[in-house]
Amino acid sequence: MIPRPLPPSTPGHRRRPSPRPAAGRGLIACLAAVLAVPAPAQETTDPPVPRAEAVEEQPAPAIPPAPPVTEAPVPRAEPVDEAPAAPEQDAPNEPTEEPKPTPDPAAPATPRPPRPPARPAPPRPSAPAPEQNLFDYANMLYGRKEYDLAATQYAQYLNTYPQGSYLQIALYRLAESQLNLGRTPEAEATYRQLIQRYRTGDYVANAAYRLGSLAYNRRAFDTAARDFETAAIQTKQERIRFSAIYYKARALSELNQPKAAYAEYERLAKSRTNNPFWDRALIQMGRADEAARRTESALAHFTRLSLEGTEAELVAEALVKSSRLLKEDGKTAEALAGFQRVLELKEESAAPWRAIARYGLIETHYAGGDWPAVLEAYAATETAQLPEEQRPRLWLMVGDAQAKSHQHRRAVDLFQMIEQYYPDSAENAEASYRRLISLSELRDPSLPEAATQAISRLKAKDPESPQIDLARFLVAEHFFTRLVYPQAAQAYKEIRVAKLPESLKPALLFRRGWACQASGDAANAIASFSEWIEGHPDDPQMPQALAKRGLAYKTTEDWKNAQTDFDTIIEKHPDSPVAELAYEQAALVRGQRKDTAGMIRTFKALLEKFPTTRAAAEAHFWIGSGHFELKQYAEAVPDLIKAREMDAKAYEREASLRLLLSYYYQSDIPNLVKAVEAERVKDDPNSRIPRQVYQFLGLKFFEQEDMALADKYLGLSSTPDKPGDTDHRVWLALSEARLASRNWGGAVTASDHFLRKSDLPGPLRAKAMLSKARALFELRNHDDATPVINEALRLQPDARVQAHLRLLLGDIAMSQGDPAHAAAIYVVPSQMFDDEEITPLALFKTIAALEKAGKKEEAGEYRTDLKKRFPNFRAPAGAVPATRKSSDAEAEAEPEPEPDPDADAPSEAEEESEPAPEAEAPGDAETAID
Repeated sequence: MIPRPLPPSTPGHRRRPSPRPAAGRGLIACLAAVLAVPAPAQETTDPPVPRAEAVEEQPAPAIPPAPPVTEAPVPRAEPVDEAPAAPEQDAPNEPTEEPKPTPDPAAPATPRPPRPPARPAPPRPSAPAPEQNLFDYANMLYGRKEYDLAATQYAQYLNTYPQGSYLQIALYRLAESQLNLGRTPEAEATYRQLIQRYRTGDYVANAAYRLGSLAYNRRAFDTAARDFETAAIQTKQERIRFSAIYYKARALSELNQPKAAYAEYERLAKSRTNNPFWDRALIQMGRADEAARRTESALAHFTRLSLEGTEAELVAEALVKSSRLLKEDGKTAEALAGFQRVLELKEESAAPWRAIARYGLIETHYAGGDWPAVLEAYAATETAQLPEEQRPRLWLMVGDAQAKSHQHRRAVDLFQMIEQYYPDSAENAEASYRRLISLSELRDPSLPEAATQAISRLKAKDPESPQIDLARFLVAEHFFTRLVYPQAAQAYKEIRVAKLPESLKPALLFRRGWACQASGDAANAIASFSEWIEGHPDDPQMPQALAKRGLAYKTTEDWKNAQTDFDTIIEKHPDSPVAELAYEQAALVRGQRKDTAGMIRTFKALLEKFPTTRAAAEAHFWIGSGHFELKQYAEAVPDLIKAREMDAKAYEREASLRLLLSYYYQSDIPNLVKAVEAERVKDDPNSRIPRQVYQFLGLKFFEQEDMALADKYLGLSSTPDKPGDTDHRVWLALSEARLASRNWGGAVTASDHFLRKSDLPGPLRAKAMLSKARALFELRNHDDATPVINEALRLQPDARVQAHLRLLLGDIAMSQGDPAHAAAIYVVPSQMFDDEEITPLALFKTIAALEKAGKKEEAGEYRTDLKKRFPNFRAPAGAVPATRKSSDAEAEAEPEPEPDPDADAPSEAEEESEPAPEAEAPGDAETAID
């Protein structure tokens, strides 16, 4: 036999060597031990599959579904077609023995010296002594299962004696050693080399079988089929041939070649003698015929196997399937006899089929109406051994037999088991119906829970039966009491009112309206409640009916009728349980009808009548929102704050936005700032605060000369990425605010955005250029500032702007170290303008420049003039820029000129530009208020 390969869990593991032979044993004895490896034990299941991974056979095709219970049903599932596969480490049944070594025809015939007569050796091919010794040594290692050493010696033999006498056996045992070492790819290559070199013979057959097993195991079924065919043709051992044919057929089945597979099974079934696969060949042929509806052929195969087979499990399957086919053909007695034979099989492997056979007995007795026989057979049935899909059908048949035998409580239990464990089965509906019948017989209080299961059966039996509507009413009541309104509404709507007793009609109308309203079916709710209200004007449930109908009207946006129903409750049933709801809904409906004042009034009435109402936060929100809509902003604020405090989760966003805009529209700057800053710490503040609010605050703070806040809020209102979306006046104000905040770069940017507007009047452009030039000057960018100033002067700005421009030109000259030129520039505005701020500042700058230029006398004249005309003038800090000569360091070190200490200090005055645009009165802000 071919040695079994290692289990896949221990690839490449070297097995522990067997004990060494006794001292007196020679190489011939070792070789004999190798050839005497015992054959594997017979398996009761399919021959074992290749070692790496068992490939299970697919189950037989499913049997068609059972007919209705009134017919004789058949099983709809079978036990697993094949018994569990053998352990993964086993291969398919392998050659029982290794072929005897035969000399290679191409090897030279070198005789060995004869042995002494006392110890004659068996005849074998002669070979030179070195070759024989090497081969015998490899065989000894192989016999001791030292496969790694054996593989090395066989490889050495093949390399040393390429024309040797033992090439076939050396190649084969090399492959076997590699396989046992877990070197499967090498083993496969060696097997393949053997086949390709020698083509025929038992070693070729064994190698092909090995390759077929390995290919089958890795699901390379096309390769497996070819190699198994080679093994079947070449082997002289029947068992190997039968096994190869069987697994070739299996491989063809996996390749979806049923005709070819069937032909192989036929080929296998021709030989009965010493064929362990004969039973399996017949069962496979029977299954294939049954699946293809070749009933006669299937019955013939199953019958023959049931009579001649030796494998109990397959005999049991054949008996069950042949009996079922006989029953379908109307041969009841033969079918019952076959099922009974299965029950008499004692082997453990037949156990699953015994349960199926008992199911067949129950089916057959049920079809004949023999209820006692059905119950007797069921008492001996082990339901747990049945396939899952057969259990509900079995219980349905047995339960029906119990009911017909007046054992209703037992029948109810079985029907309920189907409903509990198999609610999606085809038998569930019928079981529910039959359970209802038995519950009716027993007068069981759980009848309403099962009523819905009977409706379809009742409709099929008598579509006009009043019992259908009674069953529907019970179903509807079941769902209604559990507040499952959609199902209740559907069941109520299916009831034919005329079929019900008069006593049930009022309850039907009221509850149908309630369920429809709660489930969103407003039209049917209105219809049901209207009919009920008209017929029951004095009923105590009138407030509830009006409330529910009002909510249904509201759903359809019939605001007028909704308000009528809610107002009726307020007026006629003010102390009813639904009065609070009526106030709330009446107020909301008035809001929808744009009756804002009425909405406010009704919500206030709700808070007055029900101080602890659950709708208090909602009431305050809509009261505040109503005042907001009416532009009563001061009145809106308290209720909006209250709503936000009471239910921040529901009203925080909308109430906060309305509060912010209320402050905005009131020009309440302190509270508006608080509201804005509160919003700015929340998620996505830009979507919560309209830009108009930022702009309004920025311009207000600009007017108040709070340039830091002006810079902040004007910046928030601006759109730097899309400058054109921002009012150009904002850019101008922002540039001046940034100058005051010493944000020179930001001032330049804002001025540039302003100047992009093409249709600006000259004086206004000049004003913006002044801001830009001043910022550039502070950035020490004199080269860019000077042309901006010159361009602004050409625009003929107003006197103040022109004066500031000239003073800035003088500052540039001073910064560049040219005080004489600066004095010439400063003197112009000091002489041309008579302004309380500009004139003394120009005189002060002129004096400083002249002194810096060394013109003390001339500076003194201007000092006298300054003292005389503006005795209270105080120069602002840094009014005269430091002179920068060669470097910034020198400029910083050079002190500014100081006025004559005897002269009165000039009054403090700041440079001033044209007034910024005033903050506009609050207008409509972009909001998202519903």
